[in-house]
Amino acid sequence: MKPGSRLERHLGRLQLHLREATLWCARGRGSRTIFIILLLVVLFYMGRSQSYGGNLEEGTPMLNRRVYLDLGVNWGTTLRLYSELVQKAIQRNPDIETILSQKHHPWEIYGFEAHPLIQPFDEQFIRYLNGERQRPGAPIPPAGSHFHLTYYAAKCGCWDGEPVLHYDPAVHESAARRLEKRALKIRFKEMDRCMAKKFKKNLQSMHPDESLLQRSFVASRLNEAKTAPKSGIARFTFIPAAVGSEDGLALMPNVFEFQGIFAGGAHLANDTFERTLRHNRSAAISKTSDINTIDVFRNDSSYELLGPANHKEAIEVVRVDLVSWLVKNFSRDDFIVVKMDIEGSEHKVLDKLIEEGAADFIDVLAWECHSLDANICQNLERRVKDSGILLLEERDAYDGWDQYSSPETYPVLC
Repeated sequence: MKPGSRLERHLGRLQLHLREATLWCARGRGSRTIFIILLLVVLFYMGRSQSYGGNLEEGTPMLNRRVYLDLGVNWGTTLRLYSELVQKAIQRNPDIETILSQKHHPWEIYGFEAHPLIQPFDEQFIRYLNGERQRPGAPIPPAGSHFHLTYYAAKCGCWDGEPVLHYDPAVHESAARRLEKRALKIRFKEMDRCMAKKFKKNLQSMHPDESLLQRSFVASRLNEAKTAPKSGIARFTFIPAAVGSEDGLALMPNVFEFQGIFAGGAHLANDTFERTLRHNRSAAISKTSDINTIDVFRNDSSYELLGPANHKEAIEVVRVDLVSWLVKNFSRDDFIVVKMDIEGSEHKVLDKLIEEGAADFIDVLAWECHSLDANICQNLERRVKDSGILLLEERDAYDGWDQYSSPETYPVLC
């Protein structure tokens, strides 16, 4: 559990100095007492600001915040998952209920999404959650995985039989199991092609919003974390960016690839692939307004269903150093819940969090680990648990959607 409250330590110092000021008053030095009291109040608030890294706006009450970071918003189906994650966490550790009762600010939710074609919907959906507009309609079924997509595909005639909830990785990978898994992948590919044809026009109408891809815009959204919500209701902030272990730009190849749009799982280029894309003479670098793009040549006919001339392009997206942003804007005294589904980037992010001694900023982590080597994920899971973070596994402790976003809540117009 987190160390003792810094606020309590500041209050203890303030009480001590106030007792000293009272003795000054008893000695007939009242005018000096008023000055000292005012000075102590100023020093107290300066000390409180320093405990948060010195980056907070003056006069804004920042203590006892309740924060939810949705890393990998996709179609917004987990933006309100925090209440369910908290209940799961309380079942594991009942002390969390007492801790939360001491936090008085409304929830503040920060949702990160890197996919340029999904970002425009997320921007409007979060405006809806903040009460600024009517609920927008998703251009395609809002699935976060192939398993999730089977619910919608069954309604569209693209999946035979019952939807598949998930594929349990804990089951021993026998030869029969591997054959079953291979057969499931083939069925998924057939489902992909069928759903792409059903929603071809909608897919062709999806385009990036250039304003959301600007570093200055992302920075302005990140700065909202400097202040807690002023009203008594939850505040949602959309941050159109990828998360990583350092600030900068990252390449997302195959932006118009079906799987990344329709079933979640869009990956950033790894370091080697990115260097190849940037320097390979067969990859033509172009500039479309303010969006940097790089042609990526693919021959799979399934991608051609998407239609637009630039369906082969990779796009540069903003990448945020999550750990530095977290430490700069929040405190160990805050209650922070994180949902992390960032397609492999979790390894560098969590390594940095632990190595820099910032793991105690996070109270609850709900995650999905991505790696072809199960031992890598098991080792990372052990390190996260050893750091004191309460860990919840996707598909074990929670589904891939919140209670407001289950497949039954979305009409599917095939």
